[in-house]
Amino acid sequence: DELPRGLRNKIWFVPNATRVSAEAILKVNEPGSYLVRPSSSQASSYVLTASLADSSVQHTLMRRRVRHLSTGASSDEYVLDIDGRERAFSSVELIANELSFVPIKRLEAEPQPPPA
Repeated sequence: DELPRGLRNKIWFVPNATRVSAEAILKVNEPGSYLVRPSSSQASSYVLTASLADSSVQHTLMRRRVRHLSTGASSDEYVLDIDGRERAFSSVELIANELSFVPIKRLEAEPQPPPA
């Protein structure tokens, strides 16, 4: 499947991340950081993985669906289940902004100095 426009160049989009590697990446970033990765179980969908204030990690499926407009055109939207309610967003980026997460700043742990 083709990536949504502009997603490929975002630092917070990690196309090869798995659930486990996403959690490792978030451990070296501040609480409230997020990344987006393709879903391994649902084609054309993504997962928003975010670190929470209590150091836990939350994985939220963002289902992609096509919305057909009255003009005959169509557009993609991304749907999340938030607190038992379905919410639709016009882009992946708007989801993270709406939920007040901050993008990851690095993909791996910084090198540690050698032991003294």
